[in-house]
Amino acid sequence: MVHGRVAVRFLLLCGLLALVAGCGAAATPPAPGRIAPSFVLARLPDTSQTVSLSDLLRKGEPVILNAWASWCQPCAKETPELVQAAKRYQGRIEFVGINMTEDDKLADARRFAARYKIPYLLLADLHGEFSKAYHIEGYPTTVLIDPEGRIQRMQTGQLRPSNLQHLIRMALRDQADNSSAT
Repeated sequence: MVHGRVAVRFLLLCGLLALVAGCGAAATPPAPGRIAPSFVLARLPDTSQTVSLSDLLRKGEPVILNAWASWCQPCAKETPELVQAAKRYQGRIEFVGINMTEDDKLADARRFAARYKIPYLLLADLHGEFSKAYHIEGYPTTVLIDPEGRIQRMQTGQLRPSNLQHLIRMALRDQADNSSAT
């Protein structure tokens, strides 16, 4: 009888561990050094077109993704800095804004983009897939992905100019490392 209870407990524990391991593997949050989760998102303003992470990486440039919402005050505060950086580093760093449309409205996102004259690619996370894949917990969230598709840095919260400059230095260093390796 004791052996039977031990065997049942053992089997239950093994089953629980297998379940937890299986769930944990699927729910592993993105982190520096890991491959960035892939995505296919609608373009803004025309949501009939899509762009994937692999499309972005084909250019061979580091990618800075910025998850934002039109109603987010810290997003509005950092946007002018992102606009300036995108213009300055065009052709060396791919800047991409991702509107968290599941928590926003497309019309408001379009107005936000027009108000700040955003020159870089804008995408819409219409159904929250990007938010789930990248475990977005607040806006803005900024992700630096190297040309090989690995996450180099993730930051939740408003980028201060010094934080943005640090990301840019990291991105340019990654780009230099990749071009010297080829």
